[in-house]
Amino acid sequence: MSSRYLAFALVGGIVTTCFVQDAMAMNGELRIYKEPEFKRLRRIIGVSAGNLCYDMPCAELSGTISSARWMGLPATTGSTFAEGHVKIAFYAGSNCTGKSIVLNTSAGEVRNFANFGMDNATTSFAVLQTSTVMQHATSNICEW
Repeated sequence: MSSRYLAFALVGGIVTTCFVQDAMAMNGELRIYKEPEFKRLRRIIGVSAGNLCYDMPCAELSGTISSARWMGLPATTGSTFAEGHVKIAFYAGSNCTGKSIVLNTSAGEVRNFANFGMDNATTSFAVLQTSTVMQHATSNICEW
């Protein structure tokens, strides 16, 4: 969770402190699979922050994903999107760039990325909790 304190000076020398929370902490996981229909598990990735790009530049993960399943991700809490749903986005480019598919986290899975024209193309992903703008430095999961 990203948070910070802001202090405001008031008349008479009184200072008030406000706690500002940027995004809610999460304790989710993403399971990525080499084949459609959740076959040949490649990796289980812990997801702890929204608006953080999770990059997968290593050969064992980049461009080898055909399906995915996730759990423990918020569905609506903290979302500022028009319909109020938190999103998960899978990108063809590194650092959460390029062609993407964006789904509500409540979907829980992608059975076959080929249905979206992204089979064996995903190289990064992000949980878009508050906007489509990343709020943290990219995390390289190949170094975990």
